[in-house]
Amino acid sequence: METNKKILLSLELDNVGEIPCDIYYYYCFKKSLYITGNLWVTTLHHHGHRDVTVSEMNKSRLEIVKRLETGFRLVTPDVLASEKIQYDVIIDCTGVGKVMEISFNYLTPGGKYVLFGCCPPTHQASVNPFQIYDKELTLIGVKINPFSFPKAIGWLSAMGNR
Repeated sequence: METNKKILLSLELDNVGEIPCDIYYYYCFKKSLYITGNLWVTTLHHHGHRDVTVSEMNKSRLEIVKRLETGFRLVTPDVLASEKIQYDVIIDCTGVGKVMEISFNYLTPGGKYVLFGCCPPTHQASVNPFQIYDKELTLIGVKINPFSFPKAIGWLSAMGNR
């Protein structure tokens, strides 16, 4: 498996902590929720991240992200599966337990998995505890903070008409 070069930046995103430059960002949403993904894209862009991979099953949503002109790499999940690249951070906004099972395999040793998508209580995910221990992985659950909306809207506005 190929591993991207890991470069740490001094970046604090609430309880996520420092985020390296090489990020695999899984961007697959229910139709009504894709604005959340765009907020993550703009947040990462405004914090200086440029080596970001955005994955989305729906190609029309990838076109929306493309119009933001961030320079992020945009791919579908089948492309990711064929490449076998590993990432330092995965931000999962899908709300789908099965995605977590698959994406955990894309983490580098010491990687962080940010679970941002709100999974329904009925969803289950099976992860290997030995893999978490052996690779020293970190799992971070993030809930939406309503007090951060003005900052998030400001970041969207800063993207202009893109």
